Amino acid sequence: MLFTDGRYADAQAAFQKFTTDHPNSPLAAQANLGIAASLEGAGKASEAMTKYQDIIVRYPSDPYITNPAKLTLARLSEEQNKPDQALRYYDELMRTQNQYDPWAGEARERREFLLAKHPELNKPVATPTGTPSTAQPGQSAQPKPLQLPPPTKK
Repeated sequence: MLFTDGRYADAQAAFQKFTTDHPNSPLAAQANLGIAASLEGAGKASEAMTKYQDIIVRYPSDPYITNPAKLTLARLSEEQNKPDQALRYYDELMRTQNQYDPWAGEARERREFLLAKHPELNKPVATPTGTPSTAQPGQSAQPKPLQLPPPTKK
């Protein structure tokens, strides 16, 4: 409620207290995301980015925590005029093996917008199948289906 009410410093303190009091809780990772989001909400983008990076390092096997952290880092990188850094996060999120991952889907869309603004960054990105994609903004990164010629009559 503190975060929702825009009381970011108080929300950060509450999330920090939770992580201190319950370091082994299954909710500790979410509380750390709350700390990072509170820092961002308070206008402390640089500190928030450091916290999001820490979250990725601390919870590398939890995509429900790391993927939103990476997407936020990409967005913040764009806001700080670091499009190459943002692109790296988007590309990393797109490499997911889960085609229904919402974070990967949003990363794909944001990547297209980023490349439209910065075409100099457009380079092939490896897809989950290992094949590079050279999709242009607005195009699908999926390979085109094989076109076979019509059968000949004998």
